[in-house]
Amino acid sequence: MSRRLAVEILAASLVAAAIVTTAFWIYSPDTPPAAPPQCPQPLELVRDQAAPVLVCSRDREAVARGAADAGLPGCTEGILAAAADAAGPLRMALHPDCTVSFRADTLSGATSMSLGMPIDVNRATPQDLEAVPGIGPKLARRIAAERAANGPFCPLDKVAERVHGVGPNKLSQWAVHLTAACPAKLPGSP
Repeated sequence: MSRRLAVEILAASLVAAAIVTTAFWIYSPDTPPAAPPQCPQPLELVRDQAAPVLVCSRDREAVARGAADAGLPGCTEGILAAAADAAGPLRMALHPDCTVSFRADTLSGATSMSLGMPIDVNRATPQDLEAVPGIGPKLARRIAAERAANGPFCPLDKVAERVHGVGPNKLSQWAVHLTAACPAKLPGSP
């Protein structure tokens, strides 16, 4: 095969590929991906050591599916009743007798991150902190241990000052994922 023939075959192949790609682009439906539904009260259902199930507590069908996924399909009414009086995101533990208990007043770190919500460094467990990109198990334990020994990080910048291995650069990268809810000071206190 001559070199000229090889070049012509290659050129024809490229033109054919360009035509097919252009036709597909022009004639394919232009439907953007559906946006996730807005939920005023996300609810994380937890049972024993099973993976948590995230549902919208105001959606009866989603709660029923979540209860079934958690292995307790008959608990929908109990879940809805328990969530009705609560405000904000919830983490709810399910029990075999369909009673529920609130494990914490915040969602897990991974769930918070998936919803685009920041994690409170002053209330997070080491496992919650590990959901933040760049925080591994050892650093998460150091942050939690420093907080337990010396009190909350107020403001968030104090994490860089008090925890070995965290500097201003790392903290600035984490700032979109972390927050520091500080206790209110009483008038006249330092």
